Amino acid sequence: MKVQSAFLLSVPRKWIYAFAFASIVLIAGFAATGEAHAQTYYVSSSDPGRSDSGPGTSVSAPWATLTKVSSVTFNAGDTILLKKGDTWTGETLYLKGSGTSSNWITLSSYGTGARPRITPYTSEAAIPAADPTNVANNGIMYGIRLQNNAGWKIVGIEIAYTKMGIVYTNDNTANKDGLWIEDCYVHNIAKWPIHPYPSADTRAAELQYAAYSIGIYAHGRHLDSGLYGHLQNITIKNTTINNTDAPLDVGWADNITIDAITAKDSYREGVQFGHVNYDGSGPFVGSFTNSRILRSGYLYGFAWGSAGLQFNAVHHFTVDNVEIGSTKAPDGPDGVGVDFEGLNTDVTVQNSYIHDNDGDAFMLTRNGFWGRNEVTGMPIENANTSIIGNYIVNNGLKIDPNQPHAAFMVHGWNLGNGGTISGNTIVKASASQALNNIFERTPRLTESMPRDHVYANNIVKLPGGDIIHYAATGFYKTQGAAGWSYLVNGSTNAVWQEAPAPNDYDDAGTTQSYGIPYDYAPNANWQYGQGYWKSSAGGMQIGDNWLLPDVGQAAHRVWTSDGIKKIRITGTAKKADVSGGDGVDVKIVKNNDATPLWSGTLAYNDATGLSHDITLMVKSGDKISFIASAKSSATGDKTEWNPVIEEVQEPGQSIYTSQVPNNFFADARYDLGTKFKANVSGTITKVRIYTKDAESGIHTVRIWNAATGAMLLPKAYDWDIPGGTAGWKEFTLPVPLAISADTDYIVSVTNSPDLYYADTQHGFDSPINNGNLITYAASGVGSTTLGTMPSITYLNSSFFRDIVFVPTPSQTIFTTQTPDYYFYDAQYELGTKFKTSVAGKITKVRIYTNGVETGTHMVRIWNVATGTMILPTAYSWSVPTGAAGWKEFTLPTPQAISANTDYIVAVSTGTDKLYADTQHGFDSPINNGSLVTYAASGVGTTSLGTMPTSTYLNSNLFRDIVFVAD
Repeated sequence: MKVQSAFLLSVPRKWIYAFAFASIVLIAGFAATGEAHAQTYYVSSSDPGRSDSGPGTSVSAPWATLTKVSSVTFNAGDTILLKKGDTWTGETLYLKGSGTSSNWITLSSYGTGARPRITPYTSEAAIPAADPTNVANNGIMYGIRLQNNAGWKIVGIEIAYTKMGIVYTNDNTANKDGLWIEDCYVHNIAKWPIHPYPSADTRAAELQYAAYSIGIYAHGRHLDSGLYGHLQNITIKNTTINNTDAPLDVGWADNITIDAITAKDSYREGVQFGHVNYDGSGPFVGSFTNSRILRSGYLYGFAWGSAGLQFNAVHHFTVDNVEIGSTKAPDGPDGVGVDFEGLNTDVTVQNSYIHDNDGDAFMLTRNGFWGRNEVTGMPIENANTSIIGNYIVNNGLKIDPNQPHAAFMVHGWNLGNGGTISGNTIVKASASQALNNIFERTPRLTESMPRDHVYANNIVKLPGGDIIHYAATGFYKTQGAAGWSYLVNGSTNAVWQEAPAPNDYDDAGTTQSYGIPYDYAPNANWQYGQGYWKSSAGGMQIGDNWLLPDVGQAAHRVWTSDGIKKIRITGTAKKADVSGGDGVDVKIVKNNDATPLWSGTLAYNDATGLSHDITLMVKSGDKISFIASAKSSATGDKTEWNPVIEEVQEPGQSIYTSQVPNNFFADARYDLGTKFKANVSGTITKVRIYTKDAESGIHTVRIWNAATGAMLLPKAYDWDIPGGTAGWKEFTLPVPLAISADTDYIVSVTNSPDLYYADTQHGFDSPINNGNLITYAASGVGSTTLGTMPSITYLNSSFFRDIVFVPTPSQTIFTTQTPDYYFYDAQYELGTKFKTSVAGKITKVRIYTNGVETGTHMVRIWNVATGTMILPTAYSWSVPTGAAGWKEFTLPTPQAISANTDYIVAVSTGTDKLYADTQHGFDSPINNGSLVTYAASGVGTTSLGTMPTSTYLNSNLFRDIVFVAD
């Protein structure tokens, strides 16, 4: 590929290593006393001058073996440097001596090349088989081992092909200070003797502290019996851990910072935190940020269950911007994304991407086996565990009749939590998938949320992007929450009735005060209550998925639209109590319309019910009421009804259609993009690129305002593209991006470290336009400075960066109306007078024709007040014959119109004179969404080309528009 020099501009990167040596001699009085000096030691397995007999303090005469390093006890401030490019096999590195978090002992590297490698064996296959009773038969078990020695900083080391990677344990009562691991690569850690759960652990005592092989294991105590000191001030960053039984396990530790780690392809479990910031003197905090956990447990899973990220007895901890995906459970239960297993307090998972897990996205349980107070021995529930602002998509994938999975949460008797669940977007794997699996409910699979959290602004979507509002999901103790309100007779607010606290947790049958449970599951006497809305006087009640009217008190569950949208209302109303009574009247009403959208009567014993399926346009402030009314008696009137309001998305549009690249190049790292605009407002839901089959790895997604240079997404998104077949790959934006009409944007996606990208030179010699999306000549842009808005062009290349754009939902005046007559008495200019409640654009004009109407029709739109035709020109439209129905003409340029301004859309008849007509069709206005008409809005004239104003019998002449609000 010949590339313009400016486009290939790059700056060489060099790493400069500076090593400072210092010694201080302190002379006090008449005597000189030598104190320990910070010293630097060098180790090489390849240097000709290497020798374990020397001091190892010079680059020219380094030590040779890890055995030599393991024999020395180091002091705070010392540095041990392993030569880059060298490998040590057949050895473990034991680190002795202690520094502090303010004066580390450092293990790092010198020279140039790849990280130094500690590989006790030459491959994973060469690691000896696990022997649970004879420790010696397990061979070399560790890469790096620290026992009771802290204050170490380990930077830039590769550890592989052993049973445990980096291991810290402590078996005394003193707290230890400091462990720092940075820029390390730990992989292929396997064959530790496995815990025989659920059987008793009969392994040799030395093996019992770990259940399986772990990449990085840092526990402040050695075994589960007895209390020991904690390891404090842990940092692990910029580290990759692949192909282990479990990548990372941190426990009995305080003050933890984990950042920018990647953990992939673990065989049994994911990342685990246990007893963190717990039982200590504090205040302690912990964080896990900017990281990725993928394909945990993919080979085996584990008998007690697998999770991408697990918390057990963790306090004051925040997870932020962590991707947790594709957790598997092939030979065990769970396979969840995030597991709050028990005893967790003030733990928050936020701004993270939880996707494609076998199990539910989140698990909250009060696990009496794992989560017990160490003093009382009682299981303790999670408290104030929060789930905020996450993108949760395509979870609960494993089909397991013994353990059904849901899209969002599995919840086991974890009441009184008090945490916040807000701002999350949850995308179901299918429309029929349950949202939650709540043990304490019957049935367990439900659209309801567990009680005792604070809920706000969560969005549930279907795979295609439609937002769904289940009545049960939005049910909460605050009027208006999630758009739902609860009224008596449609005018009086209902009042909230809190559920009583549950009792009888313990299986001994003794009632305990709430918050002091004794066992994992409740006994047979345990009761689970759910709050509900009720009338202040009388018997009307509204629950999460049921209505109970009283005589003279209709139960109204009301949803309020927050914008212009097309909605579909589905559900089934059926009797929950079939013991008696005289039945229940049910109906759905929009606003206060006299005619309901749907209605029916349930017989007293109708457990099958009546179903509804309605589609309509709504605007901001429109109310949809679901109403149950008693007849002469309210006996047995409890009615199960969990209606669903689905926001129907318009079909998505992309810039590219059938285009494919001419070339694939791999010459440098670039930020590559496409400049575009849309002629109507809408949202970008996905970004897509065309890849060759070998292209893979991390690509970074951004969208820019081309005029201001501002990056518009909440953050740049990392997108891990798997290799495979060539073609379009799509990334779903966690939060769809709203864009304005006629504004220039750039969608950009970097190539990955494999450098591949698609290119068709001269692909943008002319614009590529599709639907409402418009590009320019030279719309393909690039930059060699990653993370900046690309703006350089070369040979008008197309780099196949694209979007999926969903226009703001369109509206029409007419919905289900059809003509009563077709006439052909004269040629007319026929129209409909209308206005809109918001500004926007007319994208199409439409008319209703019979099967034979044809010929040239002229299209015009008029401003009523001024009498001016506002289109650039009158458009000639040749209407084809065919089936009777609506025919549409797309305006070459969408026509902007103002709010609350009267217009007339006019389309002349053809020479065949045919036109549709319903006399008295405008005796009253026809309104839909933001579109408003008047009585006598149907107008006409015999003077072709002039604004029609005459009316006749309030006729509807079926002239209409397609309108998109700004």
